[in-house]
Amino acid sequence: GHGQPKHAPVQLIDRRRASTKRALLIGMLEQPAGASVAEIGQRLGWLPHTVRAAITGLRHAGHEVTRSKDTTGQSVYRLAPVETAPDR
Repeated sequence: GHGQPKHAPVQLIDRRRASTKRALLIGMLEQPAGASVAEIGQRLGWLPHTVRAAITGLRHAGHEVTRSKDTTGQSVYRLAPVETAPDR
């Protein structure tokens, strides 16, 4: 046929792998020092726009992600601890 995309649609990516990467992303953002887009990208093998989209996704899911600048002027993201629902 023609007009067919050469690349497989993103939806075909294994969902479990995606959720594992999301868990790793959350783990990096929960560290006191936070994580930069570059660090997350290196760790997860994501391009910067993918990292930013994932962070936006976390915000939409109700996570409070803060952004600040480190000493080199690089944006560092942190995940604020969720205090609204203590599970203890």
